[in-house]
Amino acid sequence: MLKDENLFVKIDEHNQLGIKYIYKEGHDKEPIILIHGSAENGRIFYSKSLKGFAPFLADNGYPVYVIDLRGKGLSTPHISKKVNFTQLDVINDLKLIFDFILTRHPSQKQIWGSHSWGGVLINSFMLRFDSVIPQIKCNFHFATKRSIHSFSLKKVYMVNFGFNFLMSFKARTLGYVPPLFFGIESEARDYHLDVVRWVRPSAYVDLTDGFNYEEKAKTTELPPALHISADKDPILGNPFDIEAHIKECHIANYERWHMHGYDHNTILTDKKALKEHFPRLLAWIS
Repeated sequence: MLKDENLFVKIDEHNQLGIKYIYKEGHDKEPIILIHGSAENGRIFYSKSLKGFAPFLADNGYPVYVIDLRGKGLSTPHISKKVNFTQLDVINDLKLIFDFILTRHPSQKQIWGSHSWGGVLINSFMLRFDSVIPQIKCNFHFATKRSIHSFSLKKVYMVNFGFNFLMSFKARTLGYVPPLFFGIESEARDYHLDVVRWVRPSAYVDLTDGFNYEEKAKTTELPPALHISADKDPILGNPFDIEAHIKECHIANYERWHMHGYDHNTILTDKKALKEHFPRLLAWIS
């Protein structure tokens, strides 16, 4: 029977990260850490009744740690005009998560997985803190891209107008982005503005301190990676954009799966996935 706990990792005296830990007692496979994307939280990976992707992994013997990034879900304080941070702050937070999991599973390698922008954060974290790489067995990513190169009227409306312009306008005028247009969670002002600058075709260089992730990737061997896309996700998970991010990370050992009948979110939430690509993913990571 599956069990779950709420865990917390302290960032500083004002901030802490929330983690939903889902597991089966008596199983000791490698820990899996799941990172959500923009304008969402860890609930993309599980439901209140413990259904979905994370419980599927846990039911197959993996201890699963679903992370709520700063200000999201179980993490506190929640994002408001008084709670602001950069993308680099979130990337640094992943190192705290890595260290926390390492204390709980010191003899096992970790497996990191993501949805959407969460994969960009994971790759950035590994390149910045490359000492963690020997302790990470592999990564898997659902619809992870960085810059969006495609062009269509829907892309102009969703990305150029909605995400880049309207949400940025709200960030600058309100001090944060409320979840009224794009997603279910608020976004911090500076974090959102950082993401927008990377979503536009741009250099893979940190927007706070100038760290060049792509240059670091040229001399860094990242873990094996699985990238999964969906045919009904032509904008936020376009295969061309996914390949572009793989190339700028110089990932030599990777697989690409393109699933049919799913979109950006249902690739994780549709019940059909429990019988289609979830079991294939299990075989891949094992």
